[in-house]
Amino acid sequence: SMLSESDRLVAYTVAAASPTGSVGTGPSGRRHCIVLPDGAGGGGGRLYGRLKRLVKEQRRSALARRQAAYLAEVRATLNQRMRPGELRARLAGMRERLDDPDLLSTEVLLTTLLAYRKAQDYSGMVTLIEHVGEQYNSSEGVQYYYAFALNRRNLPGDRQRALQVASAALEAADRPVPSLLALLGRIYKDLFTDSDCQDKETLSLSLHWCVLASGPPNHLD
Repeated sequence: SMLSESDRLVAYTVAAASPTGSVGTGPSGRRHCIVLPDGAGGGGGRLYGRLKRLVKEQRRSALARRQAAYLAEVRATLNQRMRPGELRARLAGMRERLDDPDLLSTEVLLTTLLAYRKAQDYSGMVTLIEHVGEQYNSSEGVQYYYAFALNRRNLPGDRQRALQVASAALEAADRPVPSLLALLGRIYKDLFTDSDCQDKETLSLSLHWCVLASGPPNHLD
């Protein structure tokens, strides 16, 4: 029997999204086999190409809406007056959504890390950054938050690791980064404090990096 216009559209759309590109089910529940020439240059092939692009565009649009909704929720949470414990509980309820790799972007990750920082959940920051992997860890902002959170968490070895991360990020940057310079100064200051103020080398290094962070750009070149 003849297919309705809606049946044809659904079947073609499903076929365009399918690796095999030929089978779909119409709204009536009947199973249809749509033969679309692959590279034959016929009208069916052109329709297949157009619908395939349309499906991709729709997916990108849907993903952009999901990311925007997530960012709006995190930013609204940041703007609310909450105690750190309350904010940590709110963020914990949102955390599982970031297990979806399609939702993640550098902006999503950095905004979430900012919220974790406000909540003083430094362990959560470290865990999240280590969970997302290398795809986002090359970001200068992510590396800053990673070193910052390691220094604040301060488990055994964390501050040495924080020095390594911040130093590597600064070395990889194509310009002096005041936030990283200041962070190195803070880490060395904390190491000096950890030594009961006995380690003069860490004190000297702290002063060195703090001076660089506060100096004018031409002084840093």
